[in-house]
Amino acid sequence: MDFTQEKHGIVLVEVVNLTRATMKEAEEFKQIIRQDIESGWRKIIVDLSDCEFIDSTFLGVLVISLKRITGLGGDIRLVGVHSDVDSMFQLTRMSRVFETFKTRNNAIKSFIRSAEGNGDNEFNGPIFSDDKIIPFEKLKEESIRHALRVTNGNIVEAARKLKLSKASIRELMEKYNIEQKSEE
Repeated sequence: MDFTQEKHGIVLVEVVNLTRATMKEAEEFKQIIRQDIESGWRKIIVDLSDCEFIDSTFLGVLVISLKRITGLGGDIRLVGVHSDVDSMFQLTRMSRVFETFKTRNNAIKSFIRSAEGNGDNEFNGPIFSDDKIIPFEKLKEESIRHALRVTNGNIVEAARKLKLSKASIRELMEKYNIEQKSEE
């Protein structure tokens, strides 16, 4: 597969499994990112760790995607930019447009920190331990516990904050053995 996807809570990572990202693959990648954005993802990381070369068409897809997602309040950040790719980014001044990180964990952390700072995120407490990402299941459990805590156990309000249905909240509460305090 040329492109793979990983979900880390509120962050989607699109991994480019190519040593050369060119016009040939650009259209497919454009469709993938468009679908991600249309599906509601607003925090996307593009992992270029395997890419030793990116042509102007592929770069154009990154720029168009960034423009589309920032218009919706989101962002695209890059990881693993090789020196040749970085040189092109410097030459085209894209290094001023894209925020880049050496590691995937650092990029994910930056999104979560910015979400917490903007009040966009209902996560509370440590999300990372020993510089490793906590498994998504643990994040779901903690986000439900936190939403219930800040709403004094109000399931309706917690569901609204997490953008879930009451039935989904109840199902997850049962799964994680979380006691119900109040319905409304």
